[in-house]
Amino acid sequence: MKKIIETLLCKSDAELAHLAEEGSNDAIEALVLRHEPALKKYLHALLHNPDKEKDTLQEMWEKVLLQFRGHKYTEKDNLEKWLRTIIFHIIFSKKKKKVPVASEAEVALASNTVADEAEDELNAERIGLVNASVTKLNDHMRLVIKMQLEENLTITEIAKRLHIKINTATSEFSKAIAKLRLLLGRKKKS
Repeated sequence: MKKIIETLLCKSDAELAHLAEEGSNDAIEALVLRHEPALKKYLHALLHNPDKEKDTLQEMWEKVLLQFRGHKYTEKDNLEKWLRTIIFHIIFSKKKKKVPVASEAEVALASNTVADEAEDELNAERIGLVNASVTKLNDHMRLVIKMQLEENLTITEIAKRLHIKINTATSEFSKAIAKLRLLLGRKKKS
């Protein structure tokens, strides 16, 4: 690893974002090194498809670079949350359009088959069912679930952020999962 990257990794996300806005490719590289492992896990949890995960991650970094280069980056507080939001919008904007998340190479090599389209529709339907079920939770449960799924926070972090006891956060999370299973008609895994 280049010495400059090692030095940059000691800086905060806000400082790296500022340097990236000023045109520092090394700052971008440092941000990638810092955030990509967690973002890969997030994408895997959402997509379960290595090719789509890779393509979505690439598209996200392209959008980030455009934001930095255009001095349009405004999310100074939580860069990782902003990156996850971009990923979320990429995935679900494609789901709404019924466009499969695919690289140009995949599209060139294989046409969309009926099976692929059916799988995409099924995944979109599942996501819609989960989202509809989440809206049926009470405010506390919904907040705990969204913080865990969207921000990837631990129960301890959720409790701290909401200024509640860890046991309370755990209880709300457990109740939310149980209610979602009930709403989705799924049995608890043994």
